[in-house]
Amino acid sequence: SLGITSDVPDGPVIVGARAEQVRIAPDGLAGIAKAVEVLGNDVLVIASLCDGTPVTLRQSIEAPRPAIGGPVTVLLVRGEYALFDASTSLLLDQVAR
Repeated sequence: SLGITSDVPDGPVIVGARAEQVRIAPDGLAGIAKAVEVLGNDVLVIASLCDGTPVTLRQSIEAPRPAIGGPVTVLLVRGEYALFDASTSLLLDQVAR
């Protein structure tokens, strides 16, 4: 689980978050690093969770980088994110945690 709690209807949702709100963390969701792109002082890590969900995170240039094709675990950190209905893509809730 990403640790999201919100008062939304039951059913599948899409989580919308900025790349800087996602971190590599040992207690996160498992996935595979698909690409690592250096952008000045930042690094974008594009990953795919085990269920195929795409995730992009931004980390500092000093942070350890995962190997492409290697395992990663990702976690949504505090901040704002949006929840969308998975079947209609309509916004359900904007949440700050």
